[in-house]
Amino acid sequence: MMNPSEVIEVPAQLWEPLTEINSCSIAAMTKEKIVPVKAKHYQGRFYTAFGTAYGPFGARFACYISAYELTPAERYQGETYETYYDEEAIASGARSRGDHLGLVVKVQGKKWVCSKAVRLEKGLPSSIPVSLTEAKKWLEESYGRYVIDYPIKQGHWAAYEGNPVRCYHQNGSEVHDMLYRDEAGGVLSMRLCKSLALDTQATLVGNELPVNVVVSNHNQLGMLF
Repeated sequence: MMNPSEVIEVPAQLWEPLTEINSCSIAAMTKEKIVPVKAKHYQGRFYTAFGTAYGPFGARFACYISAYELTPAERYQGETYETYYDEEAIASGARSRGDHLGLVVKVQGKKWVCSKAVRLEKGLPSSIPVSLTEAKKWLEESYGRYVIDYPIKQGHWAAYEGNPVRCYHQNGSEVHDMLYRDEAGGVLSMRLCKSLALDTQATLVGNELPVNVVVSNHNQLGMLF
C-alpha cells in the first residue's frame, strides 16, 4: 500500500469486524474482469482493503488495515483501471506496487473506485470494560483444556486503562494480553507492547456487567459483499 492520505484510529471492538473487508485473496484469485470486494461502512464512509497488519498495541508497528475509501464510479473524477495486478504497468513505472488508487471494484454488482488510501489503526476499546470476574471465567474456559497454553495459567492479573491484562511468560518472553468486550458482549484479547506501564489488579472492577446494560454500536458498521 502507498502512504495513506489519512490515518484513523478505530476502537478495538469496532476494528476487529472491519478486518473482514480484506479482499486481497479474492482480488488475486478472481477471474472476473472487475474485482468483487468485501466492503463496510464506518463513520459514514465506505471502505474495502487489500492488507491487514498485526502487532502489539503501543508498538511502533501496530495493528492496522490498509484500506481504501470507495467512491461510486459515476462520481469519481480521475483516471481509473480494472486490472488489480498489472506487472507491465508496475515495471514501466505507470503504477507502484501495492498502490490501488483508481482501481475499479464491484460491491454487490455496483461499480466503485478506490479513491483514497486510508490506514485504519486498532486503538484501545471504548466498550464497557471486562470485569475481573469475567476475565477469570474467560481464562478458565479458554485455556483450561489446552496444555500448549499452560504458561498463561501461571501468570497474574494487571490492568491497563481499566481493562484486565493477563501477564505471563512464554518461550522466555513476558507477554501482556489485555481483555476487552466485543460488539456482541463477548470477550476478546489483544496483545500489548511490553513497554506500556500497567496498573495493579486492584484497579479493576470485580463484578459482572449488569444484565440491563447493552454494549452495542451497530449503527457504525454495515457490511456488503
